[in-house]
Amino acid sequence: MNISKNNTITKKLPFPKAGWLAFFLLWPFGALLMALRRFQTSQAKTIFWLFCIYFGFVFVYPKETKGTADSSRYAAELLSMHEQRIAFSDLVHSMYNTNEGLLDVYQPLTTWFVALFTGNANWLFLLFAAVFGFFYAQNIWLIISKIEVRIGLFLFLFILTFSLTIPIWYINGVRMWTAAQIFLYGSLLYFLEGNRKGIIWIVLTPLFHFSFLFPVIVFFVYLILPNYIALFFIFFLATSFVNEINIPALREQLSFLPAIFQPKINTYLNEDYLLRLEQAHENFSWHVYFASLSGRLVIYIWTITAFFLRKYWNSDKKILATLFSFALFLGGWANLSSLLPSGGRIHTLANGFFYASFILMLLWSSFSVKVNLIKYITFPFLLFNIIFSIRVGFDYIGILTILGNPITAILGFEQTPLIQFIKHLF
Repeated sequence: MNISKNNTITKKLPFPKAGWLAFFLLWPFGALLMALRRFQTSQAKTIFWLFCIYFGFVFVYPKETKGTADSSRYAAELLSMHEQRIAFSDLVHSMYNTNEGLLDVYQPLTTWFVALFTGNANWLFLLFAAVFGFFYAQNIWLIISKIEVRIGLFLFLFILTFSLTIPIWYINGVRMWTAAQIFLYGSLLYFLEGNRKGIIWIVLTPLFHFSFLFPVIVFFVYLILPNYIALFFIFFLATSFVNEINIPALREQLSFLPAIFQPKINTYLNEDYLLRLEQAHENFSWHVYFASLSGRLVIYIWTITAFFLRKYWNSDKKILATLFSFALFLGGWANLSSLLPSGGRIHTLANGFFYASFILMLLWSSFSVKVNLIKYITFPFLLFNIIFSIRVGFDYIGILTILGNPITAILGFEQTPLIQFIKHLF
Protein backbone atom coordinates (compact mmCIF):
# COMPACT_ATOMS: atom_id res chain seq x y z
CA MET A 1 0.00 0.00 0.00
CA ASN A 2 1.60 3.25 -1.16
CA ILE A 3 0.82 6.69 0.14
CA SER A 4 2.07 9.75 -1.64
CA LYS A 5 3.21 12.80 0.25
CA ASN A 6 0.45 14.84 -1.36
CA ASN A 7 -2.24 12.43 -0.18
CA THR A 8 -2.29 13.58 3.42
CA ILE A 9 -4.50 12.14 6.10
CA THR A 10 -6.79 14.73 7.63
CA LYS A 11 -6.50 15.36 11.34
CA LYS A 12 -10.21 16.12 11.56
CA LEU A 13 -13.19 13.78 11.60
CA PRO A 14 -15.17 14.71 8.48
CA PHE A 15 -18.77 13.60 8.15
CA PRO A 16 -18.70 10.38 6.10
CA LYS A 17 -19.87 10.44 2.51
CA ALA A 18 -23.23 8.86 1.68
CA GLY A 19 -21.72 5.59 0.46
CA TRP A 20 -19.55 5.14 3.53
CA LEU A 21 -22.39 6.06 5.89
CA ALA A 22 -24.85 3.71 4.20
CA PHE A 23 -22.38 0.84 4.40
CA PHE A 24 -21.71 1.60 8.07
CA LEU A 25 -25.42 1.65 8.94
CA LEU A 26 -25.89 -1.66 7.14
CA TRP A 27 -22.81 -3.44 8.52
CA PRO A 28 -20.51 -1.49 10.91
CA PHE A 29 -17.89 -4.22 11.16
CA GLY A 30 -17.64 -4.50 7.38
CA ALA A 31 -17.27 -0.72 7.13
CA LEU A 32 -14.49 -0.90 9.72
CA LEU A 33 -12.60 -3.47 7.64
CA MET A 34 -12.94 -1.29 4.54
CA ALA A 35 -11.78 1.77 6.49
CA LEU A 36 -8.69 -0.03 7.74
CA ARG A 37 -7.93 -1.22 4.23
CA ARG A 38 -8.22 2.34 2.92
CA PHE A 39 -6.79 4.09 5.96
CA GLN A 40 -5.21 6.84 3.86
CA THR A 41 -8.62 8.27 2.92
CA SER A 42 -10.16 11.12 4.91
CA GLN A 43 -13.24 8.99 5.65
CA ALA A 44 -11.40 6.09 7.26
CA LYS A 45 -10.75 7.69 10.64
CA THR A 46 -14.37 8.82 10.93
CA ILE A 47 -15.67 5.33 10.20
CA PHE A 48 -13.23 3.91 12.75
CA TRP A 49 -14.57 6.34 15.36
CA LEU A 50 -18.18 5.55 14.47
CA PHE A 51 -17.44 1.84 14.87
CA CYS A 52 -16.02 2.55 18.33
CA ILE A 53 -19.31 4.25 19.23
CA TYR A 54 -21.28 1.29 17.88
CA PHE A 55 -18.99 -1.06 19.80
CA GLY A 56 -19.86 0.79 23.00
CA PHE A 57 -23.58 0.39 22.39
CA VAL A 58 -23.29 -3.39 21.89
CA PHE A 59 -20.56 -3.78 24.52
CA VAL A 60 -21.01 -7.00 26.52
CA TYR A 61 -20.53 -6.54 30.25
CA PRO A 62 -21.12 -8.89 33.21
CA LYS A 63 -24.48 -8.47 34.87
CA GLU A 64 -23.21 -9.50 38.29
CA THR A 65 -21.27 -6.81 40.16
CA LYS A 66 -19.53 -8.76 42.88
CA GLY A 67 -15.94 -9.63 42.00
CA THR A 68 -16.43 -8.91 38.31
CA ALA A 69 -15.39 -6.30 35.78
CA ASP A 70 -15.56 -2.56 36.46
CA SER A 71 -18.13 -2.17 33.69
CA SER A 72 -20.74 -4.10 35.67
CA ARG A 73 -20.36 -1.64 38.54
CA TYR A 74 -20.72 1.31 36.17
CA ALA A 75 -23.97 -0.21 34.88
CA ALA A 76 -25.26 -0.75 38.43
CA GLU A 77 -24.32 2.80 39.38
CA LEU A 78 -26.19 4.15 36.37
CA LEU A 79 -29.35 2.27 37.32
CA SER A 80 -29.08 3.46 40.91
CA MET A 81 -28.66 7.09 39.84
CA HIS A 82 -31.58 6.81 37.44
CA GLU A 83 -33.89 5.40 40.08
CA GLN A 84 -32.82 7.79 42.85
CA ARG A 85 -32.72 10.91 40.64
CA ILE A 86 -29.59 12.32 42.29
CA ALA A 87 -29.37 16.11 42.08
CA PHE A 88 -26.42 17.66 40.30
CA SER A 89 -25.52 19.67 43.40
CA ASP A 90 -25.29 16.46 45.44
CA LEU A 91 -23.04 14.91 42.81
CA VAL A 92 -20.72 17.92 42.78
CA HIS A 93 -20.63 17.95 46.57
CA SER A 94 -19.49 14.31 46.62
CA MET A 95 -16.51 15.00 44.32
CA TYR A 96 -13.21 15.47 46.11
CA ASN A 97 -15.09 15.07 49.36
CA THR A 98 -13.16 13.17 52.03
CA ASN A 99 -16.26 11.29 53.18
CA GLU A 100 -17.38 10.27 49.69
CA GLY A 101 -13.94 9.54 48.21
CA LEU A 102 -14.78 10.43 44.60
CA LEU A 103 -11.48 11.47 43.02
CA ASP A 104 -12.50 11.33 39.37
CA VAL A 105 -14.86 13.72 37.60
CA TYR A 106 -15.46 12.14 34.20
CA GLN A 107 -17.10 8.80 34.98
CA PRO A 108 -19.51 9.99 37.74
CA LEU A 109 -20.50 13.08 35.76
CA THR A 110 -21.08 11.10 32.55
CA THR A 111 -23.06 8.46 34.43
CA TRP A 112 -25.20 11.13 36.12
CA PHE A 113 -25.92 12.77 32.75
CA VAL A 114 -27.03 9.51 31.11
CA ALA A 115 -29.08 8.63 34.21
CA LEU A 116 -31.23 11.72 33.58
CA PHE A 117 -32.68 9.92 30.56
CA THR A 118 -32.26 6.18 31.05
CA GLY A 119 -30.99 3.38 33.24
CA ASN A 120 -29.97 1.38 30.17
CA ALA A 121 -26.20 0.87 30.36
CA ASN A 122 -25.93 0.50 26.57
CA TRP A 123 -26.26 4.26 26.23
CA LEU A 124 -23.69 4.86 28.95
CA PHE A 125 -21.11 2.68 27.23
CA LEU A 126 -21.95 4.32 23.90
CA LEU A 127 -20.94 7.67 25.40
CA PHE A 128 -17.88 6.18 27.07
CA ALA A 129 -16.83 4.65 23.74
CA ALA A 130 -17.45 7.90 21.85
CA VAL A 131 -14.96 9.77 24.05
CA PHE A 132 -12.48 6.89 24.25
CA GLY A 133 -12.79 6.20 20.53
CA PHE A 134 -12.18 9.81 19.55
CA PHE A 135 -8.74 9.85 21.17
CA TYR A 136 -8.10 6.24 20.18
CA ALA A 137 -8.63 7.11 16.50
CA GLN A 138 -6.52 10.26 16.79
CA ASN A 139 -3.60 8.32 18.27
CA ILE A 140 -3.63 5.64 15.59
CA TRP A 141 -3.86 8.16 12.76
CA LEU A 142 -1.17 10.38 14.27
CA ILE A 143 1.17 7.43 13.75
CA ILE A 144 -0.01 6.06 10.42
CA SER A 145 -0.17 9.55 8.91
CA LYS A 146 3.65 9.38 8.98
CA ILE A 147 3.68 6.37 6.66
CA GLU A 148 4.82 7.23 3.15
CA VAL A 149 6.11 3.81 2.13
CA ARG A 150 4.66 0.41 1.44
CA ILE A 151 3.64 -1.36 4.64
CA GLY A 152 5.44 -4.67 5.05
CA LEU A 153 4.23 -7.49 7.26
CA PHE A 154 6.50 -6.67 10.19
CA LEU A 155 5.63 -2.97 10.20
CA PHE A 156 1.95 -3.96 10.01
CA LEU A 157 2.38 -6.15 13.10
CA PHE A 158 3.94 -3.25 15.01
CA ILE A 159 1.11 -0.92 14.00
CA LEU A 160 -1.44 -3.53 15.05
CA THR A 161 0.37 -4.06 18.36
CA PHE A 162 0.37 -0.31 19.00
CA SER A 163 -3.36 -0.18 18.19
CA LEU A 164 -4.11 -3.07 20.54
CA THR A 165 -2.04 -1.75 23.46
CA ILE A 166 -5.12 0.07 24.78
CA PRO A 167 -7.96 -1.25 22.60
CA ILE A 168 -11.59 -0.15 22.52
CA TRP A 169 -12.76 -2.96 24.84
CA TYR A 170 -10.76 -1.28 27.58
CA ILE A 171 -13.84 0.86 28.16
CA ASN A 172 -14.43 -1.92 30.67
CA GLY A 173 -12.11 0.14 32.90
CA VAL A 174 -13.10 3.42 31.33
CA ARG A 175 -11.55 5.79 33.88
CA MET A 176 -7.97 4.53 33.69
CA TRP A 177 -7.85 3.76 30.01
CA THR A 178 -9.63 6.84 28.72
CA ALA A 179 -7.11 8.84 30.71
CA ALA A 180 -4.35 6.76 29.08
CA GLN A 181 -5.63 7.45 25.56
CA ILE A 182 -5.86 11.18 26.28
CA PHE A 183 -2.39 11.27 27.84
CA LEU A 184 -1.01 9.42 24.82
CA TYR A 185 -2.80 11.80 22.46
CA GLY A 186 -1.56 14.92 24.21
CA SER A 187 1.99 13.61 24.29
CA LEU A 188 2.05 12.51 20.64
CA LEU A 189 0.54 15.83 19.65
CA TYR A 190 3.30 17.61 21.53
CA PHE A 191 6.25 15.44 20.51
CA LEU A 192 5.32 14.62 16.91
CA GLU A 193 3.46 17.75 15.85
CA GLY A 194 5.09 20.32 18.12
CA ASN A 195 1.60 21.35 19.20
CA ARG A 196 1.59 22.78 22.71
CA LYS A 197 -2.15 22.19 22.99
CA GLY A 198 -1.16 18.63 23.75
CA ILE A 199 -0.04 19.77 27.20
CA ILE A 200 -3.61 20.87 27.96
CA TRP A 201 -4.89 17.37 27.27
CA ILE A 202 -2.16 15.88 29.44
CA VAL A 203 -3.05 18.13 32.36
CA LEU A 204 -6.73 17.14 32.09
CA THR A 205 -6.09 13.40 32.51
CA PRO A 206 -6.33 13.34 36.35
CA LEU A 207 -9.99 14.35 35.91
CA PHE A 208 -10.49 10.94 34.30
CA HIS A 209 -8.36 8.96 36.77
CA PHE A 210 -6.67 10.53 39.77
CA SER A 211 -3.59 8.28 39.42
CA PHE A 212 -2.58 10.21 36.30
CA LEU A 213 -1.18 12.87 38.57
CA PHE A 214 1.88 10.62 38.49
CA PRO A 215 2.38 10.48 34.68
CA VAL A 216 1.65 14.21 34.48
CA ILE A 217 4.43 14.93 36.97
CA VAL A 218 6.76 12.58 35.05
CA PHE A 219 5.97 14.46 31.83
CA PHE A 220 6.80 17.89 33.27
CA VAL A 221 9.95 16.61 34.96
CA TYR A 222 11.04 15.22 31.60
CA LEU A 223 10.51 18.61 29.94
CA ILE A 224 12.99 20.33 32.26
CA LEU A 225 15.67 17.65 31.96
CA PRO A 226 18.36 17.75 29.27
CA ASN A 227 17.67 15.21 26.54
CA TYR A 228 20.49 12.78 27.30
CA ILE A 229 19.19 9.63 25.66
CA ALA A 230 22.00 7.50 27.11
CA LEU A 231 21.07 8.59 30.64
CA PHE A 232 17.41 7.70 30.09
CA PHE A 233 18.45 4.36 28.62
CA ILE A 234 20.53 3.54 31.71
CA PHE A 235 17.67 4.66 33.96
CA PHE A 236 15.22 2.38 32.14
CA LEU A 237 17.52 -0.65 32.35
CA ALA A 238 18.55 0.02 35.96
CA THR A 239 14.96 0.22 37.19
CA SER A 240 14.26 -3.10 35.51
CA PHE A 241 16.39 -4.81 38.16
CA VAL A 242 14.66 -3.23 41.16
CA ASN A 243 12.48 -5.96 42.64
CA GLU A 244 11.21 -4.54 45.93
CA ILE A 245 9.76 -1.32 47.31
CA ASN A 246 9.13 -0.61 51.00
CA ILE A 247 5.37 -0.09 50.80
CA PRO A 248 4.80 1.06 54.43
CA ALA A 249 7.59 3.63 54.06
CA LEU A 250 6.16 4.86 50.77
CA ARG A 251 2.69 5.16 52.30
CA GLU A 252 4.16 7.27 55.09
CA GLN A 253 6.05 9.50 52.64
CA LEU A 254 2.83 10.19 50.74
CA SER A 255 1.06 11.38 53.87
CA PHE A 256 1.72 14.99 52.79
CA LEU A 257 -0.94 14.68 50.07
CA PRO A 258 -4.41 16.14 50.79
CA ALA A 259 -6.76 14.11 52.97
CA ILE A 260 -9.00 13.26 50.01
CA PHE A 261 -6.20 11.10 48.54
CA GLN A 262 -5.36 9.20 51.71
CA PRO A 263 -8.14 6.55 51.52
CA LYS A 264 -7.07 5.63 47.98
CA ILE A 265 -3.40 5.57 48.97
CA ASN A 266 -4.20 3.29 51.89
CA THR A 267 -6.16 1.03 49.53
CA TYR A 268 -3.53 0.77 46.80
CA LEU A 269 -0.61 0.53 49.24
CA ASN A 270 -2.25 -1.99 51.51
CA GLU A 271 -0.37 -5.23 52.15
CA ASP A 272 -3.61 -7.23 52.26
CA TYR A 273 -4.63 -5.79 48.90
CA LEU A 274 -1.22 -6.74 47.49
CA LEU A 275 -1.63 -10.27 48.86
CA ARG A 276 -5.05 -10.61 47.22
CA LEU A 277 -3.60 -9.50 43.88
CA GLU A 278 -0.77 -11.99 44.17
CA GLN A 279 -3.22 -14.78 44.93
CA ALA A 280 -5.34 -13.77 41.94
CA HIS A 281 -2.25 -13.82 39.70
CA GLU A 282 -1.50 -17.37 40.81
CA ASN A 283 -4.72 -18.47 39.11
CA PHE A 284 -3.75 -17.00 35.74
CA SER A 285 -3.36 -19.39 32.82
CA TRP A 286 -0.02 -19.92 31.12
CA HIS A 287 -0.95 -17.74 28.15
CA VAL A 288 -1.46 -14.73 30.44
CA TYR A 289 2.08 -15.04 31.76
CA PHE A 290 3.48 -15.74 28.31
CA ALA A 291 1.74 -12.68 26.86
CA SER A 292 3.30 -10.51 29.57
CA LEU A 293 6.70 -12.08 28.95
CA SER A 294 6.34 -11.68 25.18
CA GLY A 295 5.52 -8.01 25.51
CA ARG A 296 8.50 -7.40 27.77
CA LEU A 297 10.84 -9.26 25.43
CA VAL A 298 9.74 -7.21 22.43
CA ILE A 299 10.11 -3.94 24.33
CA TYR A 300 13.58 -4.73 25.68
CA ILE A 301 14.97 -6.28 22.49
CA TRP A 302 13.85 -3.37 20.34
CA THR A 303 14.80 -0.75 22.93
CA ILE A 304 18.37 -2.06 23.06
CA THR A 305 18.47 -2.38 19.26
CA ALA A 306 17.16 1.14 18.72
CA PHE A 307 19.58 2.65 21.21
CA PHE A 308 22.71 1.11 19.72
CA LEU A 309 21.64 1.73 16.11
CA ARG A 310 20.36 5.27 16.65
CA LYS A 311 23.09 6.66 14.37
CA TYR A 312 21.11 5.21 11.47
CA TRP A 313 18.03 7.32 12.21
CA ASN A 314 17.35 9.57 9.25
CA SER A 315 14.78 12.34 8.83
CA ASP A 316 13.07 13.88 11.85
CA LYS A 317 15.83 12.46 14.02
CA LYS A 318 15.26 15.05 16.75
CA ILE A 319 11.54 14.24 16.97
CA LEU A 320 12.28 10.53 17.19
CA ALA A 321 14.99 11.01 19.81
CA THR A 322 12.63 13.08 21.97
CA LEU A 323 9.80 10.55 21.77
CA PHE A 324 12.10 7.61 22.42
CA SER A 325 13.74 9.39 25.36
CA PHE A 326 10.35 10.06 26.92
CA ALA A 327 9.38 6.40 26.42
CA LEU A 328 12.55 5.40 28.28
CA PHE A 329 11.95 7.91 31.08
CA LEU A 330 8.29 6.96 31.56
CA GLY A 331 9.21 3.30 31.16
CA GLY A 332 11.73 3.58 33.99
CA TRP A 333 9.09 5.00 36.31
CA ALA A 334 6.67 2.33 35.11
CA ASN A 335 9.22 -0.30 36.19
CA LEU A 336 9.19 1.15 39.68
CA SER A 337 5.42 1.63 39.86
CA SER A 338 4.83 -1.96 38.74
CA LEU A 339 6.15 -3.08 42.12
CA LEU A 340 3.10 -1.49 43.73
CA PRO A 341 -0.41 -2.96 43.76
CA SER A 342 -2.09 -2.06 40.43
CA GLY A 343 0.97 -0.01 39.50
CA GLY A 344 1.69 -2.19 36.49
CA ARG A 345 -0.96 -0.33 34.51
CA ILE A 346 1.57 2.44 33.90
CA HIS A 347 3.56 -0.14 31.95
CA THR A 348 0.72 -0.35 29.44
CA LEU A 349 0.84 3.42 28.96
CA ALA A 350 4.62 3.39 28.54
CA ASN A 351 4.35 0.56 26.02
CA GLY A 352 2.24 2.80 23.81
CA PHE A 353 5.14 5.25 23.57
CA PHE A 354 7.65 2.47 22.95
CA TYR A 355 5.64 0.97 20.10
CA ALA A 356 5.07 4.41 18.57
CA SER A 357 8.84 4.97 18.71
CA PHE A 358 9.61 1.61 17.12
CA ILE A 359 7.18 2.23 14.26
CA LEU A 360 8.77 5.59 13.49
CA MET A 361 12.25 4.06 13.73
CA LEU A 362 11.32 1.50 11.09
CA LEU A 363 10.02 4.36 8.93
CA TRP A 364 12.76 6.91 9.59
CA SER A 365 15.97 4.87 9.65
CA SER A 366 18.34 3.07 7.33
CA PHE A 367 19.02 0.09 9.58
CA SER A 368 16.29 -2.11 8.07
CA VAL A 369 18.67 -4.75 6.70
CA LYS A 370 20.77 -4.77 9.87
CA VAL A 371 17.80 -5.79 12.04
CA ASN A 372 16.41 -8.64 9.94
CA LEU A 373 17.50 -11.17 12.56
CA ILE A 374 15.80 -9.11 15.29
CA LYS A 375 12.62 -9.09 13.21
CA TYR A 376 12.64 -12.87 12.90
CA ILE A 377 13.25 -13.28 16.63
CA THR A 378 10.47 -10.94 17.75
CA PHE A 379 7.93 -11.83 15.06
CA PRO A 380 6.30 -14.74 16.98
CA PHE A 381 6.14 -12.70 20.20
CA LEU A 382 4.40 -9.80 18.44
CA LEU A 383 1.98 -12.21 16.81
CA PHE A 384 1.19 -13.92 20.12
CA ASN A 385 0.55 -10.59 21.81
CA ILE A 386 -1.87 -9.57 19.07
CA ILE A 387 -3.77 -12.86 19.33
CA PHE A 388 -3.86 -12.60 23.13
CA SER A 389 -5.20 -9.04 23.05
CA ILE A 390 -7.97 -10.02 20.65
CA ARG A 391 -8.75 -13.02 22.86
CA VAL A 392 -9.21 -10.64 25.82
CA GLY A 393 -11.57 -8.60 23.68
CA PHE A 394 -13.74 -11.68 23.08
CA ASP A 395 -14.92 -11.37 26.70
CA TYR A 396 -16.65 -8.09 25.77
CA ILE A 397 -17.58 -8.75 22.13
CA GLY A 398 -20.90 -10.31 21.14
CA ILE A 399 -22.31 -11.53 17.86
CA LEU A 400 -23.89 -8.10 17.23
CA THR A 401 -20.41 -6.57 17.19
CA ILE A 402 -19.49 -8.63 14.15
CA LEU A 403 -22.78 -9.20 12.35
CA GLY A 404 -25.17 -6.59 13.71
CA ASN A 405 -25.95 -2.99 12.86
CA PRO A 406 -27.51 -0.04 14.72
CA ILE A 407 -31.04 -1.23 13.97
CA THR A 408 -30.54 -4.75 15.30
CA ALA A 409 -28.66 -3.30 18.28
CA ILE A 410 -31.57 -1.02 19.26
CA LEU A 411 -33.90 -4.04 19.26
CA GLY A 412 -32.00 -5.14 22.35
CA PHE A 413 -31.09 -8.77 21.70
CA GLU A 414 -29.54 -10.56 24.67
CA GLN A 415 -25.83 -11.01 24.02
CA THR A 416 -23.29 -13.61 25.09
CA PRO A 417 -19.53 -12.95 25.06
CA LEU A 418 -18.05 -14.32 21.86
CA ILE A 419 -15.55 -16.41 23.82
CA GLN A 420 -18.40 -18.43 25.35
CA PHE A 421 -19.87 -19.05 21.91
CA ILE A 422 -16.46 -20.24 20.65
CA LYS A 423 -16.01 -22.55 23.67
CA HIS A 424 -19.37 -24.17 22.96
CA LEU A 425 -18.14 -25.08 19.49
CA PHE A 426 -15.19 -27.09 20.83
